[in-house]
Amino acid sequence: MQSGSNPNQNNNKNDFDDFPIYDEVIRRDTNKLSGIWRDFFAMFKENLSSYLTSGGIFLPNLTQTQIENLESPINGQTVYNVTNQTAQYYSNGSWVPYP
Repeated sequence: MQSGSNPNQNNNKNDFDDFPIYDEVIRRDTNKLSGIWRDFFAMFKENLSSYLTSGGIFLPNLTQTQIENLESPINGQTVYNVTNQTAQYYSNGSWVPYP
C-alpha cells in the first residue's frame, strides 16, 4: 500500500452519489436509476399489477363542488361523484357520467 493513499477511496460510494436529477431520469438512455430505486420501482410495478388484476381500481371520491373546482382536468380523467353517486369522466370541457 502506498503511503498517504486511501484504499477505500473508490469503494465507499453511496448509492445516491450518482443519482440523476429528475430530467435525466426521464432520459433513461443517458442515465440509469440507482439500484435502490430500480428495485423499488420493479417491486411497486409488480405489486400494482397484481392488485389491479385481482381487486380493480379505486377512483378519487369527490363531491360535485370538488369536481367543479378541479384545476385543468384533462380528457379521460375519471372520478366518482359522491354527490350524484356516479362515475364520471371529463370530455371536451364537461364531466360526463358513465353509461
